[in-house]
Amino acid sequence: RALKNGATDYVLKDNLVRLPAAVERAVRGAHDLSERRRAEARLHLQGTALDAAANAIMITRQDGTIRWVNRAFSTLSGYSAEEAIGKNPRMLKSGQHGPELYRRMFDTILGGSMWQGEIVNRHKDGRLATEEMTVTPVRGQGGEITHFIAIYQDITERKRAENTLRESEEKLHAIFDGALDGLLVADMETRKFLTGNPAICRMLGYTLEEIVRIGVSDIHPEQDLPRAIEQFERLMRGEIEIAADIPVLRKDGSVFYADIKA
Repeated sequence: RALKNGATDYVLKDNLVRLPAAVERAVRGAHDLSERRRAEARLHLQGTALDAAANAIMITRQDGTIRWVNRAFSTLSGYSAEEAIGKNPRMLKSGQHGPELYRRMFDTILGGSMWQGEIVNRHKDGRLATEEMTVTPVRGQGGEITHFIAIYQDITERKRAENTLRESEEKLHAIFDGALDGLLVADMETRKFLTGNPAICRMLGYTLEEIVRIGVSDIHPEQDLPRAIEQFERLMRGEIEIAADIPVLRKDGSVFYADIKA
C-alpha cells in the first residue's frame, strides 16, 4: 500500500539490517529524480523559447525527415506542424535553384559543418520567398550526426528593396553619364573632385582618371581663382543659385566661360 502511494522502499522491523542500504538508495533515487525534473524543466524552457523565436526553425533527422517545427515556421511557410512533421524539406523546393546549390549544402552539413546562404522557397500558397537559411548539424554522444537544425529568415522585402535601390542607382548613373551638361562631384572641405561625367571630360580635356586627381583650384585661371572659389563656396552654402560667366581653364591652357550651378 505504501509503495502504491509513492514510497520508494520499505524495511521490515525484523530486518533492520537493510535500513542503511534502503536509505542510501532512496536518497540516490530522490537525487536522480530531482536531476531528471531539472533536465525536463530545462528542456521545456528551451522548447518554449524555440517555439516563441521570431525566426522559423525546423529540426530534421539525419535522413531529412522533419521532427519538429516552431510557430514561426508555420507562419512563414503556411504549413502547420501537423502537416510538416514526418515530411521532407523538399516540400519547400521552389525549382529556382540547380542541383549544385543543394549538393554544396549537403556536402557541407554531412561533413559536420554549418551551412549558411540564401535560398528561394515555395510556401504552401505557392508564393516564392527569398530566405536566409542556416543549417547546423547536431551530433549524438558517439559523435555521429543525428539531426539538423535549420533556421530561416524571410528577406524577400529586403531583397526587393535592394533590387529597387540598385535599379535606381543604375538609372541615376545613366542620367549622370548621359547628361549634356558637364557634371562634377566635389568634396566641400578639400574642394577636390570625386567624379565627373563624360561631358565634363570633353569640356575640360581631362580623362576621368585625371579629373579625380584635381580640384576647383586647377580648373580656373590663377587671376580669377579667388572669385571662382568665393562663388563656389556661396553655391555650396545655398546663398546663390548660379555663378555666371566663370572663367574655366582647360587642360590645354585655353579658357572658356561657364555658368555653374550646385
